[in-house]
Amino acid sequence: MLRREARLRREYLYRKAREEAQRAAHERKEKLRRALEENRLIPTELRREALALQGSLEFDDAGGEGDLPPHCGPTPLPALKSAGLYVLPQIP
Repeated sequence: MLRREARLRREYLYRKAREEAQRAAHERKEKLRRALEENRLIPTELRREALALQGSLEFDDAGGEGDLPPHCGPTPLPALKSAGLYVLPQIP
C-alpha cells in the first residue's frame, strides 16, 4: 500500500510539473503572439527564444484537424467499417 501511495504521489507531482511547464510555455507564446499582432517590441525576456517560439506558433492554431482531402488518408469501406478495418485508397 505504501508503494502505491508513493507511486501515486510521484505521478501527481510529475503531472503537475508538466502542466506548469506547458502553461508557462503557452503564456510565453501568447505574449509573443500579442506583441507581433500589435506590432510592438518583443518583451526582453522572450527575445532570445523569440524565433523558436514564432516557429512553433505557426502550428498552435486550432484549425485544420481532420480536414484532409479524401486521397490523403485511409478510406473506410462500408462493409469493413463495422468491423473496424480500413483499406488504403488506390491512387491513379
